[in-house]
Amino acid sequence: MTNEVNVSVGGQAFTVTPAPLGGFIALQRATRHLDEAVRSGGDNGAITDCLYEYLSAAIPALGRGEFNEAPFFETFGAFRSIRRLNRIPQAEQFSILRGNLRDESAKEPWEYDDRSDYLWVHVIAGAYHWELDTILNLPVKDAVAYVTEILATRQGEHEFIYALSEVAYPYDKATKRQIFKPLHRPAWMVALQKDRKPKNWGKILKSVLPVGRIEQRGGDGGPNYEHGGGSGGGQDTGPGPAASG
Repeated sequence: MTNEVNVSVGGQAFTVTPAPLGGFIALQRATRHLDEAVRSGGDNGAITDCLYEYLSAAIPALGRGEFNEAPFFETFGAFRSIRRLNRIPQAEQFSILRGNLRDESAKEPWEYDDRSDYLWVHVIAGAYHWELDTILNLPVKDAVAYVTEILATRQGEHEFIYALSEVAYPYDKATKRQIFKPLHRPAWMVALQKDRKPKNWGKILKSVLPVGRIEQRGGDGGPNYEHGGGSGGGQDTGPGPAASG
C-alpha cells in the first residue's frame, strides 16, 4: 500500500498521506456531492465547488485561490491520485463495505443529509465509549473491522433473544407443527453466502448409527420418537447426512 503521494495544485506541491477515519468520511462525503452534481447536470461551478471540497479535505493547506488558478488536468490528476491513495486495503474482505450501515429504502422521518457518515462514529462510540478524536483518527481499515465486529455481535445477541421468544416459532398449517423462522439478517451478512454450496457430509453407514429409540424434540417442543440403525437396521435419524448400507 502506498504511504503517501505527491501532488501539485496551482503551482504548489503537496505531500498527501492516507486519511484516518475522519478524513476518509469527509472524502466520501465530497465524492457523493460530486457524483450528485454530475448526475443532476449541474453547471461547471457546482462541480468545481465539489472538486475543491474533496481536495481541501485531503489537503487542508490548499487555498481556494490556488485551486482556482490551477488548470483542470492538474486538479483532476490530484483528485485521482488522492482517491487511489485512500482505497481501503483488502476492501474485498469486508462485506459490510458493499452496502450502507442502514437500509436506504426505509428512511426515517428524522432523516438528514450524510447521515450514514455519522453512523460510523455512533456505532464505535456506542460500543467502546471512545472519545471523538480517538475515533476520527483511527486507520480506516481498523474502523471498518471494528464496526463489522460490533454489528455482527449485536446481530448475534438479537438472534439469541429472538430464538427464545414464541415469535420465532410460527405455526405451520401444512405440517401442523411450529417451525423455527430465523431472524432476518442485513444484506451485508448474507452477501457472501449466496453462491456457497452446502457442505457435502457424505453418507453414514447404518452400522455406526445409534441403536434403540431416539427422542428428537420437534418444533412444538413435543417428542418425536424414531428408531436408530445399528444392528436393528432402522431408519434415518432425521435431518443430516443420509445413511448408506
